[in-house]
Amino acid sequence: MAPIVPVQISETARQRLCTGLWIVHWICAIYGLTIVSIGVYIRIRIQDKVKLIEGYDGNTLPLMLIAVGFITTVVDLAGGKLCDSVANINRRQKLKSLLLPYLLLLLVLNACIFIAGCMCFVHRFHLHDSFNRGLTKAMKHYKSNETVKYEINQLQVDFECCGNNGYEDWFAVQWIGTEYLSEDLASKMTGGLYLNDDAPFSCCKADQLRPCIHHHVHDNDRHYNYDYRESLTLYQKGCKPALMEYFTTRLNRIGGITMLIFILQAVIFVLLRYLQTSIQNAYKAKDEEGTSTGWLLENKKEGDEEKSDKDDDKDDEPVYENLP
Repeated sequence: MAPIVPVQISETARQRLCTGLWIVHWICAIYGLTIVSIGVYIRIRIQDKVKLIEGYDGNTLPLMLIAVGFITTVVDLAGGKLCDSVANINRRQKLKSLLLPYLLLLLVLNACIFIAGCMCFVHRFHLHDSFNRGLTKAMKHYKSNETVKYEINQLQVDFECCGNNGYEDWFAVQWIGTEYLSEDLASKMTGGLYLNDDAPFSCCKADQLRPCIHHHVHDNDRHYNYDYRESLTLYQKGCKPALMEYFTTRLNRIGGITMLIFILQAVIFVLLRYLQTSIQNAYKAKDEEGTSTGWLLENKKEGDEEKSDKDDDKDDEPVYENLP
C-alpha cells in the first residue's frame, strides 16, 4: 500500500490543522450566507423585469444559488464544529469516524458549488436572447398595455436607454394608441399602423438644456437650431445592451464569489483528508498523540498487493516435471 503525497503530521500539526479548518469553515459559512442574499437579490431584480423577458425561467439560477448557499452555510457550520471537537483528544475517539463521511459530503457539495458558479457565467447568454425577444414583444404592446408601458418607461429612465438596440427601434413600432391620433395623423397610417420617426418621452436625456425632441426626430427642418446627428436629445444606447451590461457585471461578480468558495472548499477537502488519514494511522499504530502519516490517496489496495506478493512467491517456486 503506497500513499500518494504522504506527509508526516505530528499531534501539534493536527491541532493547528483543526484550528485552520475551523477558521476556513466559518469563512465559507459567511460566503454561503452572501450567496443566499445574492440569490434573493437576483430573483427580485429579474422579477421586476419579468414582462420584458421572453422564454427565460428566472427562478432557476436564483433558487439554485439560494439552495447552494444555504446548504454551504449549514455544512460549513457543522464542519467547523466537527473540526473544533476533533482537536480535543478526549473526544476524537468518538468523532473520528465522522470525518470520512463528511469528506464525501464536501465532495458532493463542491461539485454543486462549481455547477452554480458555471451557471452564473452561462446565464448571460440566455438573458441576451430573452431580453431581445422580450423587449421586442413589449414594445409592440406599449400602446395597449398600461403595465408594460409603465415598465418600459421606467426602464428607459432608470437605465438611460431607448428602444431595444437603439432609439430607432421605436420608428418601426406604433407606440401611440390609435385613439390618440388626430384625423390628419390617422389618415397617414399605412397597413393599419402609424409609423414615424417618434419615440416615447421616457427616451429623453435628463441633462439636456433645450426641450426634448422626440417627435420627428430625424426631421431637422421642423426644429429650430437642431441637427439630430450632432444634438440628439434622446438616449442612443439600447435597453438590451444596457440591461446586459447591468446583469453581466453582477453575474460575473457572483460567479467569481462562487468560484472563490469552490477554491476554499477544495482547500478544506485537501487539509481535512490529511487530518483524517493522519488520525486514522495514529490510531492504527496505537499512538493517538504520536506522529503519523497523512495522505491524499492510496494508489493500490492492500488486498491487491497481497495477491501480487503471493503471485510473486508462486513464480519463485521450483517447477517439477513429471518424470517417467
